[in-house]
Amino acid sequence: MTEAVFDTFLYTSSAAVSPLKTDSMPSKAFNSVFHDSHPSLYEVIRIIDGKPLFFEEHFERLVSSAASIGKTVEFTASELRDAIYGLAHDNDVLNNNIKIVLNGFETCSFGRLFLYFIESIYPSASDYENGVKTALFSAVRENPNAKIINRTLRERTNAFIESKGIFEAILINRRDEITEGSRSNLFFIKNDRLYTSPAEGVLLGVTRKRIMEICGRNDIEIVEAPIGADKIDTFDAAFISGTSPKVLPVREIGNLKLDCKNRLLQSLMRLYDEEVAGYLSKSE
Repeated sequence: MTEAVFDTFLYTSSAAVSPLKTDSMPSKAFNSVFHDSHPSLYEVIRIIDGKPLFFEEHFERLVSSAASIGKTVEFTASELRDAIYGLAHDNDVLNNNIKIVLNGFETCSFGRLFLYFIESIYPSASDYENGVKTALFSAVRENPNAKIINRTLRERTNAFIESKGIFEAILINRRDEITEGSRSNLFFIKNDRLYTSPAEGVLLGVTRKRIMEICGRNDIEIVEAPIGADKIDTFDAAFISGTSPKVLPVREIGNLKLDCKNRLLQSLMRLYDEEVAGYLSKSE
């Protein structure tokens, strides 16, 4: 089964350098062209009304991830943006997630680029209203600040999520500290303060970054500190953040019940939606 959905995907048949030249192929041929090599850098960008949300931050993180493994991104942000718009136009898609993969460094020093739509599942209105179920899962993301495909971890967490019938797996490290979700960042709330794991131990999510900027502008205190798994019952509320979930209340972590109607949580959901709307209104 191919990971690429809809009609076509884009890729570079040779090095992904400037000027960026991509070829288009039917998505059904994806597996014949895409090679699952390591390391594979990636980004997932949400397309809303035909516009790539927070594109600049995603491109900056792709550049940072490449630098973390001693590689450079040799095409420009504007070239990548144009390719995204072209892919959306070719597939006549206005709302979905696009995956960007840069890999093949073993045969091409600058890597090869793949752009394709992926199956995208977003929380329901009920999920935002009532929150979602999660559970703790012991796992460590190596080099967490770099967005590198880890299929083994993804397969393990997907199996856990399915077996438990939950929305997300909350990762705990070897010190029994909560770090992040398997595909999201995690925040706790207590006494009108936000608590989240230190930046060095988690993937620096684009949504996470925007939430922290929102908090700075609204005088909402954020505490970045290790959070012991045995301390989560001391918090009032929690939410996960990410490209697809945005700001999504957590109703349960295992057997622990949390308040999805928390005042600060509800305010952050509204402020983040306003942040998205403001960005889209200024986009091309």
